[in-house]
Amino acid sequence: LKPMSQPNLSKSYLIKTLGCKANFSDSQALESELQKRGWIPALGEEHADLCIVNSCTVTDEADKQSRGTAKRFSKRNPR
Repeated sequence: LKPMSQPNLSKSYLIKTLGCKANFSDSQALESELQKRGWIPALGEEHADLCIVNSCTVTDEADKQSRGTAKRFSKRNPR
């Protein structure tokens, strides 16, 4: 008997980018790599298999925003 093949189920991702232009460039590169590997953009936070917060925390405000975004992702998608 041959093993049953699994259906190709794409994983979804969401990237939230905060901060400078370098962060946006990094997020674009990450998104490109995810898509090459078969990941698809999520329709919203609640539907993402992977949530990424890409930020630098040079200032207290940026640090606060990053932590708040990560907490919000976690609450809306606790998987």
